[in-house]
Amino acid sequence: MKKTKFLIGASLTMMLVTLSFSINVIAPEEDIYVYVDIKPGSCPNSIMMKSHGVFTVAICGEEDFDVTHIDPATVTLVGVAPLRWSYEDVATPFDGEPCGCHEEGPDGYLDLKFKFRIGELPILIGSDKTVVTLDLIGQLKAEFGGTVIEGSDCAVFSI
Repeated sequence: MKKTKFLIGASLTMMLVTLSFSINVIAPEEDIYVYVDIKPGSCPNSIMMKSHGVFTVAICGEEDFDVTHIDPATVTLVGVAPLRWSYEDVATPFDGEPCGCHEEGPDGYLDLKFKFRIGELPILIGSDKTVVTLDLIGQLKAEFGGTVIEGSDCAVFSI
C-alpha cells in the first residue's frame, strides 16, 4: 500500500506563463477546371472501339490560361497516360450543355494536344453508340504551384 503525505499549512506559489505564437496556414488552392476537347473539330466525338487506333484530346488554352504551365507527364484520361503530347492551336473551348460539342477549330490560343490509344481505355460499353464522359486530370508544373487541373468531355463509343 502506498503512503501519501499531506502538508498542512504549506503555501504554494504559482507562476502563470503566457505563450503567444501564430501559425500561418496556407489553404490549398482549388483545382483548376480546364476545357477539354476530345477529337477537336468533330461533333459528335465518335470513337470506334474495334479500330484500336489513337485519338486526339486537347486541353484548350485561353486568354487567361497558358497550357504551357501544365506538366504533360502528369496528365491522364480516365487513368490512362497519353502516348505523346505537343503544343498546337487545334480547339476552341465549348461552354454549353454537358456532352454538347461544336466543330470549331483553332481559336488563336495555344492548346496542349495529346494522343491516346483507344485500346487502353477502361471503357465498358453494353450497346452501340454509348455516350461516355471521360475525365482528364493532371497538374501544373511545380514552378506554377503544382495545382491539380481537371476537365472532361464526352465521346460516343461504337462497338
